[in-house]
Amino acid sequence: MGSIEVRNSLLSKKLKRTETRLLIIDDNQLRYNQISALFAAQDHQIQATLLDDLKAFEKQLNLAWDIVIFGRAYDLKIEQTLSLIQASAQPSLPVLLLEPDDYQAEQYQTYIHKGIYDVLNLESPEKFYINIVRTLSYSRLVQAEHRLLSELEAAQTQAQSLVAESHKPVAILQEGIHIEVNTEYATLFGFDSADDLVGLPILDVLQPEDLSQFKLRFKKISQGQFEQARFELLTQNPIIKNNPLHVEFLPSGNEDEIQLNIECETIQQSVAAAAPSTTVTEKSSSLFTALQQINRQLANQPANANALVLFSLNNCPNEVFQKDWHATKAYFSNIPNFIKEQVSVPVYQVDTALYVALFQAESKVGQSKT
Repeated sequence: MGSIEVRNSLLSKKLKRTETRLLIIDDNQLRYNQISALFAAQDHQIQATLLDDLKAFEKQLNLAWDIVIFGRAYDLKIEQTLSLIQASAQPSLPVLLLEPDDYQAEQYQTYIHKGIYDVLNLESPEKFYINIVRTLSYSRLVQAEHRLLSELEAAQTQAQSLVAESHKPVAILQEGIHIEVNTEYATLFGFDSADDLVGLPILDVLQPEDLSQFKLRFKKISQGQFEQARFELLTQNPIIKNNPLHVEFLPSGNEDEIQLNIECETIQQSVAAAAPSTTVTEKSSSLFTALQQINRQLANQPANANALVLFSLNNCPNEVFQKDWHATKAYFSNIPNFIKEQVSVPVYQVDTALYVALFQAESKVGQSKT
């Protein structure tokens, strides 16, 4: 029988050529050099930083990293390191522990329960490198997941903002069922609240005169065929008085959702009358967006106890308004970043100079276990 060559994708040249970002916490320059030489021997590109104090570590956490390697530090313990990482922008950043001098095999499980990804020994260079590469693979998967979730959240927030801010009647449909509508849509069909429409089938609301033609057209739209998704609809809904509806179906932020926009004379005439309420609508939309982001954070990072804390601007230095417009704008734009640096938890904007921070039980900022 011939031999079969098996290649491990984790050891591919592609992974080695993609620069690996290592943050090494250690007071031993020789070990840092040894780790760097180990990667160089494998033609593996790295960007490594060595530090051994708390202040430098907090500063470096503002940058993106693939792996943290912990050896020994002057004023930084492993428990404190894990706590600060969990409160950072990369809460799932894997931490590898170099075996302490007094390490015992039975301590392995204890370290894993603390949040360490793995415990490594530099005395076995080949095994050390393979474990590093496996950790890197996990880290890249987590980063990709976080990136996709962020893009999905941005798409969902954009869709929800469009629904909330549009003066046209707008609805989001899933499998022909209303899952979200704006106030104008509810008003058009005689509902007191937008929530009353959630869960109702589209046919029960639109009530098209030519039911079979609408079903055929909507089936194609549900399959992603939007070529004939804009048309005039004659409705039997008694709430609509002599108003043929101009409907348009559009792709939504999610693959299985469809957005429905409606135009009719009554709505167009009422837009001008509703103009004074634009500011109120924008504020409601901002609050709605913040609530949606908080709910997603709670779903993605559940905790036993959660607390919301409001932050508002109490006063502002006169110097801010004596500068040019760009400097003044930059000052206010940096407020949420400043709050986040102080509390190390997610911060969301509710209104102008009004922010809310989400504190969770697992986020013990600036504390270490004793």
